[in-house]
Amino acid sequence: MKRPRYILLAAFAVLLVIALVFLLLPPAPLDLSHEEEPFKSMVLPLQTITGYTIMDGGSVRIDLVDKTGVQYDMCFDIDTTKVLNSHPTATYGTKTRRKEIPLKNPARAKVVAIRLLKDFGTSGDIGILGALEGLTDPIGDIAERLYAKTKRLLY
Repeated sequence: MKRPRYILLAAFAVLLVIALVFLLLPPAPLDLSHEEEPFKSMVLPLQTITGYTIMDGGSVRIDLVDKTGVQYDMCFDIDTTKVLNSHPTATYGTKTRRKEIPLKNPARAKVVAIRLLKDFGTSGDIGILGALEGLTDPIGDIAERLYAKTKRLLY
């Protein structure tokens, strides 16, 4: 009768150790060589990264300067009609090429931008925190968009 308890306790201990290893080990270094432009041409570590939320309902702009001094501007435009994917488009430009170029995979660009903000952003910076909050779609924003969409349908 005691043996099943020991087996369950051992299984729980193994799961606990695995969870602790994943939480305590640092994440793998960011490899941008397989990403699309502009990420592929960025040289890490970044000199500066600044995030902004634009007062149009929640668009996010990120300004980056890589190790070689090349400046990149990325913009994730908000679409308030969508509930889950609030930033379906992403564009970028550089200091030498001011034309905004659309990114092919905005969802992946959003993931990479969040990782760059977390890894190279100054902790406690209000612009970085605002950009992270805007890109991660907090549950309050999702609920607000769902409420607005439901209200438009009913009235």
